[in-house]
Amino acid sequence: IQAQIMWAASVAIFIYSVNAPLRVAIMQLLCMIHLFGLFTLRPRQLLFTGGSTILMLLVMLAVMLHLKPANFIVDQEIFKILFACFIIGLLTWMSILHSLARGNLSKKKKELAQAVAQVNELVTRDALTGLYNRKHMQELLERERIRQAHTGQPFCVALIDLDHFKHVNDSYGHQVGDEVLCSFAKTAELTLRETDTIARWGGEEFLVLMPETTLEPYAQVAIDRMRNMVRELAPSATVPTLRFSFSAGLAAHIDGHTADQSIARADHALYAAKHAGRNCTMLATAANNPDSACAA
Repeated sequence: IQAQIMWAASVAIFIYSVNAPLRVAIMQLLCMIHLFGLFTLRPRQLLFTGGSTILMLLVMLAVMLHLKPANFIVDQEIFKILFACFIIGLLTWMSILHSLARGNLSKKKKELAQAVAQVNELVTRDALTGLYNRKHMQELLERERIRQAHTGQPFCVALIDLDHFKHVNDSYGHQVGDEVLCSFAKTAELTLRETDTIARWGGEEFLVLMPETTLEPYAQVAIDRMRNMVRELAPSATVPTLRFSFSAGLAAHIDGHTADQSIARADHALYAAKHAGRNCTMLATAANNPDSACAA
């Protein structure tokens, strides 16, 4: 646009110098040409464009004064050209102010967008682990339930509870307990697929959403892989010998059920895993009859 404005201004000034009948119209056209840069050019570009046009007008005036053509009335032409320089300068200044205001507005919009994103992050994330919180996971579950109702693609949920977590807090303090939670959260995120989502469901409980996944073998394999990774963790530098495990209840969502019903089935399977000795996974059947998949 800057190149087009400069080219159009050069042509207009040349025509002004050689065609006396069109000079009034050319001056109006010259001012209109610069309006095209009002909403697009940056301040430096506007300053260069306006300054270059004024300079070309003054150079043209100097050449015409030197050549003194017959159709060039000095007093009138000096007034018209200087007045045109003033108008173009004024337009340039107004355009620069508008460009600066536009830039400030754009900056404020970006800052506002970043602030909104940060607020959304705070609203949807758990402050300690950085995982999604319960409220946001409920939204994701409902979205997945609706998608499953339309496409028929299966999905599973896993409810996970860290074994003997209260004993960790009572024996080593809440700081070590927080280290265990954060260590598990980080390991779980690294172990799960990119399409899977894990959230802190409450306390030492976590919920995993696994889209496009059947209960056996894929969902169970994913939880077993996570269990193997967790078994090797040393979550706290202050208690290097500390190790922990988890119990899990797995449930495949049944078409026509609500998300809460699927979570309830996973919760039922989780309690069965705890009663079976912990550190194992139970699979919830459609009849809420969990099958065992306990670790050795």
